[in-house]
Amino acid sequence: MNKMVLNYIIGLVLMIVFAYINAYYTQYSSLLIIAYFVVMGAIMFIFTGRSASKMLREIEEVRRGNVLVRVDKEEVEKIKLKDIRILSEELKEQGKLTLVSLATFGIVFVFFFIIPRGFFLSIAQMLTTDMNTAVFISYIFFYLLLYLLSISSSLITWFYSKKQKGFLMVPSTYIVTDRGIVVDRRMSIKFPLDKSKIILDSKRKYVEISVSSSQAGATMESRIRLYYLKPKELYDIIMRHCLSEESG
Repeated sequence: MNKMVLNYIIGLVLMIVFAYINAYYTQYSSLLIIAYFVVMGAIMFIFTGRSASKMLREIEEVRRGNVLVRVDKEEVEKIKLKDIRILSEELKEQGKLTLVSLATFGIVFVFFFIIPRGFFLSIAQMLTTDMNTAVFISYIFFYLLLYLLSISSSLITWFYSKKQKGFLMVPSTYIVTDRGIVVDRRMSIKFPLDKSKIILDSKRKYVEISVSSSQAGATMESRIRLYYLKPKELYDIIMRHCLSEESG
């Protein structure tokens, strides 16, 4: 089963469980919420630790290769300044996603603190005369709306990523070795690469690499832009280590 679909199913099941306990076992509601955050926090800590450990190993592996190109912050900033007008427009588009996230949190705030809980209950009472069932349904409505907001925000981010062919990242420093590329000392791109995902822009003096990563079961694209004074030279160096054939 697709991981993203599985995540949605788990979310819906948890939503129903929370609504049921809130309606029929209110004395356990606070305990359930505390247990939920403790368990989820522990799971996130374990997975984040494993991911960070793997990332550090990959960075160290790439750094142990023979250094082909080393670019510092001063060189990158010098080239970026000449490209700042177009680059600013590109980054401004990405900034709109931040506004979407803030708007989502704003709507959640309205649900929690402005819209009275009785609003959802009054709607539920139109569907049943049993009070317990009505309370259960009202909590379903409440959690469902919050869940839909969360999904909407994620889908907007995903569609934007697809439309723009990935989120743009501009590292301040990077090192190219015969094993891959280390960007900002915190991320690595291992060779070989797919040749079709490497773009040269000689006029704006950069080489751009598209990379994929999995987040919550969805594949997210990123564009790593490497500014360099001699972009064709950098492009040729990277291409010599791209052993995979262009994807069909």
